[in-house]
Amino acid sequence: MKASELKSDTKNFNRGTKRGRKMVADSLKDYGAGRSVLVDKDNRIIAGNKTVESAADMPIQIIETDGTRLIVVKRTDLSLDDKVAREMAISDNRSSEVGLDWDLPTLESFRTELSLDKFWKEAELKKLFGEAGEGDDDMPAPGYGVLIENISETQQLELLERLTAEGLTCKAMTF
Repeated sequence: MKASELKSDTKNFNRGTKRGRKMVADSLKDYGAGRSVLVDKDNRIIAGNKTVESAADMPIQIIETDGTRLIVVKRTDLSLDDKVAREMAISDNRSSEVGLDWDLPTLESFRTELSLDKFWKEAELKKLFGEAGEGDDDMPAPGYGVLIENISETQQLELLERLTAEGLTCKAMTF
């Protein structure tokens, strides 16, 4: 069986980012597989959708479990004393961070049937869904921005495209 034969989660909460997908694909190419993917009894992906997308025709090995034992993946070719294993650890964490893009409509659709307060504090949920919190007085959430002056329209479009591909939220302005 190959990774591409697993069934992706059609209601995955993480849309992913272009940059994150590239990082996962590069990591698989550079270091090989480093962690497992979780599927349900029907081979539908619970965790690891972006990894499977990037793995494509990589052969897989399925270990069946009922969840009462922790499955550990041991890479006999790696040592934390080596640069490659350390880079793989960074890649694993950074690609997870960069690749996360919550699909808010999908998450919202499960809000009444799932206990999202297990994962977010109430204020975090309100901010995530753009709801006014106590004392907010309809003020926008605080944030940071960058203003770049004196560039051409073409440069602006190229920069917007590049930053958006890196997972940043960008808006074009003229003044």
